[in-house]
Amino acid sequence: MDIFDSHDSFNIKHSIKVEEDFKNLPSIHWLPKVHKKRYKFRYIVNSRSCSTKELSISMTLVLQAIKTHVKILSQSF
Repeated sequence: MDIFDSHDSFNIKHSIKVEEDFKNLPSIHWLPKVHKKRYKFRYIVNSRSCSTKELSISMTLVLQAIKTHVKILSQSF
């Protein structure tokens, strides 16, 4: 079983619908931060047409809500 088959099984098990056009895995590449004294890297993950897109959208909404809540709480002290 390859990585995508495993991920597809996970989606099916958890009732996550993935359209045929989105049955790809995300790709990752990096860009060097040459302005730093010790070179560091910025990782970029392309998930435009991958099977994790719906999960990524949901996670973004949840994390944005948490960030907003923490910001409001920190301003009240």
